Amino acid sequence: MSLSLISIPVQSQTLDQLTLPPLSTPPMVQLTLPPLVPPPVEQEVKPITEKPNNLIISEKIIFSQEFSSNVFLIRAINKNTWQEEKLFTTLPDQQNKPVTMWEPSWAPDGKKAAYVLWYITGEIYLMSLDDQTTTRLTDNDFDDKNPAWSPDGTQIAFSTNRDDNYEIYLMDKEGNNLVRLTENGFDDGDPCWSPDGTKIAFTSHRDGNNDIFTMNADGSNFRNLTRHSADDIDPAWSPNGTQIAFSTNRDDNYEIYLMDTRGTNQQKLTDNPSLDTEPCWSPDGKQILFTSDRSGTSNLYLLTLGQEYAEPFFLKGYMTQVEYFLKYLSDTAQPDDNVPNIILTFQQILTSATNLITQLTTYQLEFIEKPKYLIIWQADWVRVKE
Repeated sequence: MSLSLISIPVQSQTLDQLTLPPLSTPPMVQLTLPPLVPPPVEQEVKPITEKPNNLIISEKIIFSQEFSSNVFLIRAINKNTWQEEKLFTTLPDQQNKPVTMWEPSWAPDGKKAAYVLWYITGEIYLMSLDDQTTTRLTDNDFDDKNPAWSPDGTQIAFSTNRDDNYEIYLMDKEGNNLVRLTENGFDDGDPCWSPDGTKIAFTSHRDGNNDIFTMNADGSNFRNLTRHSADDIDPAWSPNGTQIAFSTNRDDNYEIYLMDTRGTNQQKLTDNPSLDTEPCWSPDGKQILFTSDRSGTSNLYLLTLGQEYAEPFFLKGYMTQVEYFLKYLSDTAQPDDNVPNIILTFQQILTSATNLITQLTTYQLEFIEKPKYLIIWQADWVRVKE
């Protein structure tokens, strides 16, 4: 908007010609004071133990990786830094038998993870990242698997064949207070909580083939969502609670599909000759991490919703490190820096370059070359405040 001056003609007057308006008596104003109230009771001020401004939001991904034939261990990385998280696990005496650790599941706070240790039978364990301890939650002669944390972090749903066939149970985070949710003559598994904790999606064979069902968290109100002659498995509830991703072999091989929570609007997300299974949502609901053998063995791939192709997850991390380093170079030395600053900057660049080479070598060996013959799968993704 532009402003323009407006010229107003003014008639000039001599000083004795000026007249002032007559004085008027101002109206009486009645002042009202607020009523007296006793001073507020002084309350105890509690010290602030944590400053919200100091919180760091990070995302962590946990997965199972094969290290040698039939030996799987749990690993985790911080997606913000692409650094490996320190995990503590206790392995039993193998006695010449393979040990398998898989199906890791983050607690909502990202400080604990449940997982399955397959030795003689499958049992569910809990690892704590804070105190680096491992706790056994189930202990019986049957297979317990598919641990899934409730959104409030107080319960774990899982499947077990202690009733001859696999059924879904609940237990608290200490492994106590077991509640049986399903009871039929067919296998139920792969439990997955809705974000509000009121429902559980799961896979069931009760209608003659594997379909995706939902039920209330108390085991009531069963509903078949897919009703397809093919096998539909691996349900994963979206963070906003409106959709469920799953894998299905209705196209001859397993692909990742998406549907709303009533089973309608089913759409195919992946399309290739390989096996795509075990979808896992990013915390913001914009991406899906899944397992695929399209490289020759099972590895993790990342699909951004709306894009046609998925990216190899660890190769993306490999390239992210390169991008971080190039950005660092562009933000360091300036032409007018003095000699001491230039020397310091050079030392910083050299250190960063050394770290980058170490990280890239690690990714090359651990996640790009090794996966040609070793399996990486069963990922879970969490966002935490640290």
